[in-house]
Amino acid sequence: GQTAALSVFASGSPAPTLQWQISTNGGASFATLSEATPYSGTTTATLTITSVTVGLTGNQYRAVATNSVGSAASNVATLIVRGSISATPTALRFAGTKAGAAALSLMGVTPAQPVTVSFIGGGSNWTASANQSWVQITSGSGTGNGTFAVSIINPSNVLGGSTSVISTITVSAPATTNTSVAIPVTLTIDQTGGATTALPFGQVDTPAQNAAAVVGAIGVTGWALDDVGVTGVSIYRNCLTFDAVASCQIVNGNNVVFVGTANFVAGARPDVEAAYAPSTPQANRAGWGFLLLTNMLPHVPNAQAYGGQGPLTLYAFASDVDNHVTLLGRTTTDHAPTTITMANASIATPFGAIDTPGQGATVSGALANFGWVLTPDSNATADATDILMPTNGSTTVVYVDGVTVSTVSYNQCRGTVGNPVPAGAFCNDDVSDIFGNATPQAALTARTANVTLYRNLDAARGPIGAYTIDTTTLTNGLHTIAWGVTDSAGRGAGIGSRFFTVLNTGADALNVSAAEVATAPARVRGAASSLATLAPMSGTVWGRTGFELTAPWVAVPADGHGVRDVQLPELSRLEVWLGPTDAGYLVANGTLRDLPPGSHLDSARGDFTWAPGPGYFGTYRLAFVQGGAQTLVDVTIRPITAPDPNQHAVQMFVDAPTDGAIVNSPVTVAGWALDPQASIGSGIDAVHVWATRTDVSGATAQFLGAAALGGSRPDVAAAFGAQFGHAGFGLTTSTLAPGEYDLTVYVWCERTARWEDARTVRVTVR
Repeated sequence: GQTAALSVFASGSPAPTLQWQISTNGGASFATLSEATPYSGTTTATLTITSVTVGLTGNQYRAVATNSVGSAASNVATLIVRGSISATPTALRFAGTKAGAAALSLMGVTPAQPVTVSFIGGGSNWTASANQSWVQITSGSGTGNGTFAVSIINPSNVLGGSTSVISTITVSAPATTNTSVAIPVTLTIDQTGGATTALPFGQVDTPAQNAAAVVGAIGVTGWALDDVGVTGVSIYRNCLTFDAVASCQIVNGNNVVFVGTANFVAGARPDVEAAYAPSTPQANRAGWGFLLLTNMLPHVPNAQAYGGQGPLTLYAFASDVDNHVTLLGRTTTDHAPTTITMANASIATPFGAIDTPGQGATVSGALANFGWVLTPDSNATADATDILMPTNGSTTVVYVDGVTVSTVSYNQCRGTVGNPVPAGAFCNDDVSDIFGNATPQAALTARTANVTLYRNLDAARGPIGAYTIDTTTLTNGLHTIAWGVTDSAGRGAGIGSRFFTVLNTGADALNVSAAEVATAPARVRGAASSLATLAPMSGTVWGRTGFELTAPWVAVPADGHGVRDVQLPELSRLEVWLGPTDAGYLVANGTLRDLPPGSHLDSARGDFTWAPGPGYFGTYRLAFVQGGAQTLVDVTIRPITAPDPNQHAVQMFVDAPTDGAIVNSPVTVAGWALDPQASIGSGIDAVHVWATRTDVSGATAQFLGAAALGGSRPDVAAAFGAQFGHAGFGLTTSTLAPGEYDLTVYVWCERTARWEDARTVRVTVR
């Protein structure tokens, strides 16, 4: 990764020219070097080799001096490239309880924590060892990038009555430039014999409190920490009067029904890590998330178990090692549950779920990826206007890490009527019996008609799709999967977004548990400051969001600091085209880290995709290096929100001219317009300006033209976010004769594909 410079001195009369040469076969032969990366100065006294890689190690170089008398070769220099080793996290903190100095066992202790070993510039053999016997290391050796786990033990009661002890883990790699790295380990022990009194703490970030018009899949996300260790976050809903008594339980005084268990995602919350590391255990894996398909929640007004309609209260309970349970609220001191209002009775987009892999599942080998998809028609009768999912599966696409993998085999049934469903028969699997009857029925209940809006549940059809994934083509570790679906009316949605862990034979740290692999911190590739000298890339960066492969690409504008801003709805997908790219990083807390789980960078094409799973929330800075330049992209992941029906889809303002103004020709019409729901840029495709004489009876409107878009508006960015810093528009016209006019500005929204709003100002032109 560094630069090597080789210098030579040659003299002669007349003055000689120089030419550098390379040998890759131990000096048996030499070839002339040309001016091409990584070499420069090939005909000067200094040969420069930039960004050296381990692949160059052992190469031999010499310079040949030539004049009219003859040639002479210099002595030979051999280049040795060594990598450097690093480990993440750079410090570990544990806590536990013990029943006094004589006690042999720890009653409660922070769970094992994974450490990643990383190499820059080439890997080598490494070993990890601790200088204290109470530190236990699992899978403490390897070659190249790897993972080991650290846990706390008490052999022969070496901890005794200590309340605070420290140790050092040394990760040694003698063949690297720095040869080793040290990780301090701190353990605090409560010797009083009982569980600590501290409760787990954290908060819920999504969905928004009192979110209305909630439909389809949403993320339930937040973060949680504890003085010893968090063991899990469980999601519940309020118990309803029509719920089966056996399904309700009392948790911390709340009558609730279990919904599911959230998954912790290492590195998903660098903001929490910055605030609590290294003083709090597990601060680098505080973020958690759970995918919730609201269609499978109760239809409250109808007192039905499924349908997802009406008000509901969600509870997120965090549990710790000492068996404390805390209800997480909207802040660390608030313990109020989250209330939402569902509106799936009027859903107008496809919905469904992935059944396998399960949320957070560990997989290997061939993975049978099953799921289901439905989409509502406009009526409950099969006719020529039917809206349905194409039965050939051509618009149901599997995405792994945001990258298109394949379409699924759709139109299947897992009931008892046969697969494929015979002509005249109706599928009776679990999905069909829940959504294909006037009231939900138990799986395998016979169906003889379809009185619902779901045409994929008509006779001879089924809602199930499947695809087999070869997980050996994926790296071992954390990945995301989702289905992107589009119905016959062109309505699209993302289905089933979730994390899963691949752990095939040959995985780094194979002896480490799957849970530890899944929560291993991202590898650190250096200091963020190392990019400070790189200039912003000057070319156009293109982007698009969502799962629709035919969606148009949009230019992603840069702000005054060269940063390109994107807003991404939770559980969505981002695709950015940058051109050929050397490397990509997540910039977090002063470090360059591997790109987030669920993302993929095709360096040759410069195509970056990211489908963040549940647990990501807030703003994430991505840095892409291209030669001597960099592209910074800030991705802000926000909750899924339903547009307010009482507000316009866009917001706009005409700054000039002001209403009632007297202006001289030429006239400039300027202002700003934006779509608050836009993911990239202002979300405005066009601004048209018209003029109508008000002092001439019966005058027709005159089209003045399309305003120029993309004007810099730092005031708008300050009010709405950096993404909207180029929401300005402007048009100057000399076509208006003296008189009085109504100037009307119309705004076209790219998201809704229609003219969404207009503003009119009355002016006098002189």
